[in-house]
Amino acid sequence: MDAPSPPKRARVATPAAPPNFTLRFTLEGHKKSISSLTFSPNGKQLASASADRPIHLHSLPSFNLIRTLNSHTAGVSHIAFSADSAFLASASDDKTVRIWDLEGAGAGAAGADHDSEEQSEGSIRVLRGHLSAVFCVAWNPRGDLVASGSMDETVRLWDVQKDAGVDEVPPERTPQPEVVASEAPTSATEGDEESSHPAP
Repeated sequence: MDAPSPPKRARVATPAAPPNFTLRFTLEGHKKSISSLTFSPNGKQLASASADRPIHLHSLPSFNLIRTLNSHTAGVSHIAFSADSAFLASASDDKTVRIWDLEGAGAGAAGADHDSEEQSEGSIRVLRGHLSAVFCVAWNPRGDLVASGSMDETVRLWDVQKDAGVDEVPPERTPQPEVVASEAPTSATEGDEESSHPAP
């Protein structure tokens, strides 16, 4: 008869080192109070927004300022990356939502060393329709809808593939499944001109 196997010893997990909460970086450059910060889902960028209007993009892990997104005409309240990190949406006191292409032509204009050169560029789409300052913005997981909330007490849903507002959700009603277009006037512009072309 075989000898019984010795009992297995329980493995004791080595506790992870606790964080030391040491300040690693201080990022400067904005001229007014910071309103929104967000890391890109792919972990490559940190975006910051402020009442001074420009949006700053910092490259990770260096945290160097590599791009300045500058089209809003009033302070920016909130920013959000799309799930694939290819686009950024911004909400502003100028009553607009703007879409920024982070992987288009402007993304490569700085050459191979993106950490060494800052770029300033405009948005690829301007979504108009809110009647007051826009406070918040969010992407759906598929990246084809953007939701925005405003001081005008509405939530607006934007089809960013077709550049149109697909629904307006005022506080006094619940949207019905069959509603596919907003009754309120909405429009989207590319730069400052009307555009009916789909987003890239």
